[in-house]
Amino acid sequence: MLTVPFNIPYTTKESVENVQRLVLEPVLLNQRYFSNACIKWLETVYTGYKAFLTPSATQALELLACSLEIKPGDEIIMPSFNYVGVAAAFVNHGATIVFTDIDSQTMCLEVDEVEKAITDKTKAIVVTNYNGVSYKLKTLEAICKSRNILLIEDNAQGINCMSKDQMAGTHGDFSCISFDPLKNISANEGGVLLCKEKWVDKISVHYENGTNKQAFIAGKINAYQWIDKGSRYFMSEYNAAILYPLLLQSKAILNERKQKWLALINAISTHPSISCLVDHFKNYPDHNAHIAYVKLKTFEDRNALIKSLAAAGIQSSFHYVPLHNSPAGKLYGRCAGQLIHTEKEADRLLRLPMHNYLTDDQIDYIVDELGKAL
Repeated sequence: MLTVPFNIPYTTKESVENVQRLVLEPVLLNQRYFSNACIKWLETVYTGYKAFLTPSATQALELLACSLEIKPGDEIIMPSFNYVGVAAAFVNHGATIVFTDIDSQTMCLEVDEVEKAITDKTKAIVVTNYNGVSYKLKTLEAICKSRNILLIEDNAQGINCMSKDQMAGTHGDFSCISFDPLKNISANEGGVLLCKEKWVDKISVHYENGTNKQAFIAGKINAYQWIDKGSRYFMSEYNAAILYPLLLQSKAILNERKQKWLALINAISTHPSISCLVDHFKNYPDHNAHIAYVKLKTFEDRNALIKSLAAAGIQSSFHYVPLHNSPAGKLYGRCAGQLIHTEKEADRLLRLPMHNYLTDDQIDYIVDELGKAL
């Protein structure tokens, strides 16, 4: 029996060499050599944005919530089908989360529901680019500009993903990317906050423990001091050393992953017994192959399939449990309308193994076992 791991983070020998170099040349830790190299790459790719490397994408959003001076009474609109850290980052600063429904095909925020959720307390709208998909973000941009509301892209899954003529993560005032073990490009842990130039000075203060250290480095003041709230939000230099060569090779890494994704989804779509499981990928928008998922008819069917695949040595998983149904979601948030698609799609979505090390034999095995189970 084959075994098929759910995820294997992509690694490269250059990352190993970089970490070894840091150990042998510790002076590089003070210089933040690899962090600065990563920042330069990110700011080149994400033109018009300043990059702040962080220990995780969650902490990138916590840095943002701190910098925006979120306070009790402020409302943040976001999809309920979401990672808990996205909501918690703002709740930790007193915000109320307003949960909205998703589009059933893309699993992204349903923009048509957003305007119904906006009140005079709305501070920002957070959109999650699920599987790297930028869904109706031009429309959302226009809404935010007309209402003077901040647009934040949770682009944790969407590195290097183009949507038509625009990069995912470049629609909002801010965006974040994750480099955790499940992501296409992984430094084990890590993230980045990207912000427009007008926010750089403010973010810098909170990024540097609430000090005006960047003004001191720029020669604008004689000494820096504590002036506001903040923390030490830096990514470890060892994580940056791992990350940098992966960023340089990211196009090739993502292209290889996309080929694995296409092979798996095409094999399912041409199988007579299980092609219906991937109907949602017909006319699917541009994406970066972060997630390969199927949809069952019911919650019970989904859970039964997880057990069946596990018995065959294939790791699979559900994804987000809707936040509005959780105890903390009910305590710190409210729903804007009925979240019908959120509950239905979350209950029947099943994530399949997807990573660069997936073999043709493993793909055939997954498809065979899906056929047997169903």
